[in-house]
Amino acid sequence: MARREEYAHSLKCPQCGTTGVARYGENETPPHHQGRPDRRLLDIEGEFKAGLGYDPEIYCARCEIKVS
Repeated sequence: MARREEYAHSLKCPQCGTTGVARYGENETPPHHQGRPDRRLLDIEGEFKAGLGYDPEIYCARCEIKVS
């Protein structure tokens, strides 16, 4: 079974400068994803919101601009 790794990604809105952190988890070597990581958004810190799905796009809650 693949090992689950967690990491953080810094966020910054290009329009208003709001900052935050997105925390992700992914399988180290997922055999059923043909080498692509099985990445999932675990949490967002700061004034951001996420779209739908396991690996959604992230938007600034103030400006509605995509930041990731």
